Amino acid sequence: MYTPLINIAGAYNATVKLKIELGRISKFPNGTWASFVGYLVDRKIDAYFAQSQSLLLFSMIDFSTVIFDAPVRVYVPRPKVNVKWEAIVYPFDITVWILIIAGFLAIMPVIYIHLVLRRSSTSQPTDPIYLSIALPYCALLQESRPIPDRVRMLTIMLIWYSIIIGAYYNSNLVSFLTFPEPDVVPENAIELAERQDYAINMMYYKGSAADIFFKETKAKHIMEIQRRKIDEPSFFKCIQSAVFEPRTACIGWELVVRPVIAKNFTLQSAFKPLKETPPALSSFISMGIQKNSKHFESFNMVLSWAISTGHYIKSERDTSKYFQQNGRQWLKRNTNGSISQKLNWLMEEFQPGSTKPFSLKNFVLCFASLLVGGCLGASAWIFEMMMGFAMFRKIVTTCGRSSMSVARSFFNLLTLQSRQIVVKNFSIEYL
Repeated sequence: MYTPLINIAGAYNATVKLKIELGRISKFPNGTWASFVGYLVDRKIDAYFAQSQSLLLFSMIDFSTVIFDAPVRVYVPRPKVNVKWEAIVYPFDITVWILIIAGFLAIMPVIYIHLVLRRSSTSQPTDPIYLSIALPYCALLQESRPIPDRVRMLTIMLIWYSIIIGAYYNSNLVSFLTFPEPDVVPENAIELAERQDYAINMMYYKGSAADIFFKETKAKHIMEIQRRKIDEPSFFKCIQSAVFEPRTACIGWELVVRPVIAKNFTLQSAFKPLKETPPALSSFISMGIQKNSKHFESFNMVLSWAISTGHYIKSERDTSKYFQQNGRQWLKRNTNGSISQKLNWLMEEFQPGSTKPFSLKNFVLCFASLLVGGCLGASAWIFEMMMGFAMFRKIVTTCGRSSMSVARSFFNLLTLQSRQIVVKNFSIEYL
């Protein structure tokens, strides 16, 4: 923005006194305005470049022709492409899974009935319950095991059924594992409002058109964003959180976001760390001029010439190129810095065609099944041990009581015999 002003001043041989500082739009309790807007209202300066057209300021200052559009967009992390743990169940839809499970549950009692109740010259298996459960799973897993003669024909039909299901499942599973799906990210402000799992930061510039819009609008999705958003006065931190933190969005002006990304988060010009959505709103940037100024027409004519000749477009491109060059050099000098390391990790993560090993989360369903089965087995073992211990105590108690009865009877017998001997001896001595 600075270069076009200097070019305009040189082309028209104008003497321009520039004052550069970060302005703000706020009104004091006494009715005066802060920063450049206050200078313009008090006629201490002739023009203020640049200012978004705001309804609150139309009565105090005039606006030139629109120089450029400043859309406010939602910036979200790029969708990661990975294999989800649910991919193991993707080959079949819910209806097919229900029918498969119901079919195997229904065939188990049929096998049991054939093993137990069917009359045949062959002997009945000793474990029909186990076989009625194991045979369908062995057929599904194509495991080789002895098949009782009583269910041989039924098992052959089950094996044919299982081979077809297994072939369809394995072929379709490869597709879901080799062509992973990207994460679903918000495509606009409405979808962002619906995603409760996203944290929302917004570049805060007090009194800006975006600030007023989010506070005054009655649109439901904007009101939801307003309720959840965190005002971030540091534009850099807002963008940094969106680049590196998962499920974090940054709402900001395109003309601010692009230079910050070019300067701080660009290792390669082809890699874009953030995904931008269509504009949530747009504000028009103009030059603020004193109310009823005699220079109004001159300013408008000069700005129209600069716009039509592409000065601002070229300035934006040159600025972005300059920031990218300096930013890449800075990142290369600080390869051990946290930003450089995180950017390298992101570039590797989003590199197309890269093969990544499966992580533990891809086997959640498998390990969960193993854990549940192990817990059930351990519970059954503990129950069997407790039942065995209870039966052992009962046997010991019964045996103990029997032993005590035998011992008591034996003791009584010995006592009686002793008395008889004593009495007999006493009688002999008496005679």
